[in-house]
Amino acid sequence: MIAKKIKIFRLLLLLIFIPTVIFVCALALLSLDAMKKMYLQQTKQHLEEYAVQIAHDISAIQTTDVFSNRIYAYQNFPTRITIINKTGNVLFDSNEDPDKMDNHATRPEILQALNGKTGVAVRYSHTLTMNMMYTAVPCYINGMIYCIVRTALPVSVIRDVVRAMYRKIGIAVIVIVLLAFVISYRSARYISRSLEEIKKGADRFALGEFSPKLPHNRIYEIDGLAAAMNDMSKQLQHRINTILRERNESDVIVTSMHDGLIAVDVQGNIIKINTAAAQLFDIDEINTLHKPIVEVIRYPKIHSFLEKTLHSSSPVESEITLYLKTVKHIHISGSVIRNSVAETIGALLVFNDITRLKKLTELRKEFVANVSHELKTPITSIRGYTELLLNGVIDDKQEAQSFLHIIEKHSKRLCSIIDDLLTLSQLEQSNTARTENNFKSVFLPHVISNALQVCANAITDKNIVVAVDCDDITLSVIPSLFDHALINLIDNAVKYSEKNGIINISAVRSAQHCIFRISDNGCGIEKKYHDKIFERFYRIDTARSRALGGTGLGLAIVKHIVHKHHGSISVESTINVGTTFTLCLPMDLRDPLQGPVLPL
Repeated sequence: MIAKKIKIFRLLLLLIFIPTVIFVCALALLSLDAMKKMYLQQTKQHLEEYAVQIAHDISAIQTTDVFSNRIYAYQNFPTRITIINKTGNVLFDSNEDPDKMDNHATRPEILQALNGKTGVAVRYSHTLTMNMMYTAVPCYINGMIYCIVRTALPVSVIRDVVRAMYRKIGIAVIVIVLLAFVISYRSARYISRSLEEIKKGADRFALGEFSPKLPHNRIYEIDGLAAAMNDMSKQLQHRINTILRERNESDVIVTSMHDGLIAVDVQGNIIKINTAAAQLFDIDEINTLHKPIVEVIRYPKIHSFLEKTLHSSSPVESEITLYLKTVKHIHISGSVIRNSVAETIGALLVFNDITRLKKLTELRKEFVANVSHELKTPITSIRGYTELLLNGVIDDKQEAQSFLHIIEKHSKRLCSIIDDLLTLSQLEQSNTARTENNFKSVFLPHVISNALQVCANAITDKNIVVAVDCDDITLSVIPSLFDHALINLIDNAVKYSEKNGIINISAVRSAQHCIFRISDNGCGIEKKYHDKIFERFYRIDTARSRALGGTGLGLAIVKHIVHKHHGSISVESTINVGTTFTLCLPMDLRDPLQGPVLPL
């Protein structure tokens, strides 16, 4: 059975008002008792002080005559004064005739005074017919008790004073109780209304309405609760926005992933598929949801992989080949999806197209084979001729001289290959680092002039005419690399030009770029080789290239340098007419972007 609920206003009113009333009443009762006792004590002390003063005056008189005259001075005192000798006879009384009064020797206060003490008693006075408070003290003359001085006050006077105090304290208690009720009522109403506002605010927060915020309160704890509720609403709003943002981001990430992603439930129905997976299998991304994967993707190997994933406690990986429009090599990763109680509710499959990686791997293998082949040829020649020299040919000076020239030639070729490989390696490594500090402004006509001086011997040997048409252009480049690329292109043009040929070099400004061209009238290059000539060790005519001293790496180096300058290079060529290499470079590239890193 549910207990009857009580409103917090009534509860607070009872909890504040009733203890306050009890406390005030208890305090009033204790105060009355304490004040009564204090007043009685003060009255007793007052009476005793009167009696002591009178006793002192009597001791100072020491004669009966003077005493009889002086004693009547005390008749005007508000307090009753009685003088009693040692035998109990009344000598003087301020209210009655001493001759008509009884012997007081048996009175308790007189007995205590005769013993040398201060006597105190509250009793009924037969003389005055009322209750009186008595105080008696001994009076000494020459060290002996001469008489007893007694002072008295009617108890009715004390009672009237006490009753007056009772009335005043009673009125004060009533006023305090009324004030306590008003304060308790207003405090309880204020607290209950504050809590009701917090409850209404909590109800709004529960409905997702996070404004307006709860107002500040003058009560520290309630203000702290309101601040905590406002902070909670702020955090809830932030978390809800975060969840929505993360969900949107998750959808964007899944949608924009290059890897295909498919999530299925335990029955094999598709519950999530991204654009990459839909494009990979050429299916509709929307219409495939909630359909069995065996109906959408008809590849038994994928179905078997899914079954293996659903029955595995750890991630599963595999590689398959799909024969789609083109042959694709796919790496599949699979893992189960579990709920909060670790039950399997589905599986997640990620399809990574590794076709390009496979091709790059083949290119790397081909590169290694090419390097091995290119290095093996000069090394084999050097080794063979060295063995011939060691076997006795060295004695034939003419033959030995010829062999040494051959060894020297192959050594230089070997050094050229190694130098070019090191240059390529350095270029690829520097593509991942910031090199803006290496960029300098150069005057292009001077750069072309310096490059022609390097190639001057080769140009002179073939009697080639070089025509230069260059604007006054200042270009931001890495000088050492740009010189290397320019020398390679000029040297390449000289090598493949016939004697008495012509080489045209031009550089013009075009918007924000510099267009740089080097043309020759050599043998030319077939169009089908235009994309391949920039690959490492690629030669159209291997025998001729080696005879001309080429390593097959020159154009690859040029391409890397151009990319490092965030530019582009292209080739135009016609058989038996000539070849033109065109470089397009930015005019000012202080902080170049990372250029593409070509695989070895």
